[in-house]
Amino acid sequence: MANEIAKKLGLKPEQLVDVARGLKLNILEQSGFYKVMGAEGRQLYIGKGKVCTRVDLSGFTSEFDTKIPDQGVFGNVKQQMVWNEGDTAEDIFRRVGGLLEHMMSLPAVEPKPKKEKVAKAPKAAKGETQTGSATPAEQLTPEERAARLDKIKAYAAETGASVSKKTLEELGGAEATQPVEPTAS
Repeated sequence: MANEIAKKLGLKPEQLVDVARGLKLNILEQSGFYKVMGAEGRQLYIGKGKVCTRVDLSGFTSEFDTKIPDQGVFGNVKQQMVWNEGDTAEDIFRRVGGLLEHMMSLPAVEPKPKKEKVAKAPKAAKGETQTGSATPAEQLTPEERAARLDKIKAYAAETGASVSKKTLEELGGAEATQPVEPTAS
């Protein structure tokens, strides 16, 4: 319906971009849209083509003649401008101007906090096996093996995890069971 109304009006995208130019906003021409930039994270996208049939609100919403896009929310595009039956070119220019003024009144979007990077363990030298920070079982004393086995069993009992038969054999424990109960210390 909106496409038919927009096509009937015959407004060229450049005519709507001129409204943004009149408000001294930065405009970036992209392949399928003109991106009109407001405060950081807030944009209005004006569809390109012979006739403008689409105006998207990105990073903000408005109660001013807008709707949720028919195909759903896409990225930061939360709403689209409504094209009403009986609209005139002046109605559309006024509506776009109102959306741009609303966009300009909004503060910049707060950037999301960056995830803290976790330091990676150094890579093993050529010919060595990477086992994390743990010393291979064959290099441990019998007491160290027993202590490690108790820690593994305690963790397994606490989380319900199982301990592999190989791990138990390497540490001198009994056969694998699921879950493993820790030995008394």
